[in-house]
Amino acid sequence: VLFRSYQPEWQVTLSCHGNDFLAEGMATDLEKLDALMVENFETKVLPKIGPADAGGETSHLHRIIKWREGSQEGFTCEADPKYAKSLVKAMNLDGCKGVDTPSSKECGKGDRQASELLKLEEAKEFRSLAGTALYLSLDRPSIQFAMSEISSGMSAPTRLHWLKLKRLVRYLAKYPTEVWKLEIQDQPSDYCVYTDSGWASDRETRKSMSSFAEKFGEHLIETSCARQTVVALAS
Repeated sequence: VLFRSYQPEWQVTLSCHGNDFLAEGMATDLEKLDALMVENFETKVLPKIGPADAGGETSHLHRIIKWREGSQEGFTCEADPKYAKSLVKAMNLDGCKGVDTPSSKECGKGDRQASELLKLEEAKEFRSLAGTALYLSLDRPSIQFAMSEISSGMSAPTRLHWLKLKRLVRYLAKYPTEVWKLEIQDQPSDYCVYTDSGWASDRETRKSMSSFAEKFGEHLIETSCARQTVVALAS
């Protein structure tokens, strides 16, 4: 559960996820918050990120946050690259020839065993690796469509789902990181949500894929791509 609060006297905005806290505000006010936390809790204070600490970085919920100087001053955020590396290593794809897209309609085409269910141990390994990739997809919009297709096989994974997961990992081998750039901007007046659906895009189930992207000014805040649970006969 994520909680957010605002302290107007100190000009600090605070978010809490379990026992992880992330605060934004003036340096002097953040120091007051640090002192309050240390006084009342067993606390590990991470580095502050901002113009006064140019080039610094910290982590929050396994995300790496950095400050960027120059004409595109602001923050960057990316998932911990260890997850992509662990997937590549687990599937023995170190040094493989990577691919430019995380999914393809041609994946598994012509494979006569594509619809066969994986054996018990293979299915267990598939679910473990797919779970790691699913966690990674929260911070990588480019792989969310591929993960939606892979996740459809969690209950009864087939060889085709394994091949789709393998292609995704080959993409991660070539592109191990994906960085969100959040440049300094004036207070936006608009919060925009873009949404679309690929009607009956799954050739096997004829289910539709829905997606959305949320933007606050020029900042991309959140994205999602998920298969609908029912077959829609009309929009």
